[in-house]
Amino acid sequence: MCQICDICQCLGPLCRSGSGPLEPIMAFQPFMKWGLNSMGPIKPLTRYTNNQYIIIAMDNTTKWVEAKALWDNMAQSITKVLYEHIITCFGCPMH
Repeated sequence: MCQICDICQCLGPLCRSGSGPLEPIMAFQPFMKWGLNSMGPIKPLTRYTNNQYIIIAMDNTTKWVEAKALWDNMAQSITKVLYEHIITCFGCPMH
């Protein structure tokens, strides 16, 4: 009943799941920690390219975003993008 009651959802106490507090993302210098996401497969494909996936890397300090479209989401392709667009441009991340 509590899950479908709007008043309980808006005014009820906060539920904390898990064993402890979340670890904060600490980065003291720009381009020290990056977050990675992938999206896809994306349809419909364009007639000029057959890229179906997007890899998005965001620096946690500056919020700088690098994105690259890929044909597949295999580890070799993602590693190549990380090396060519992150490590060679911004240096190796600390973590």
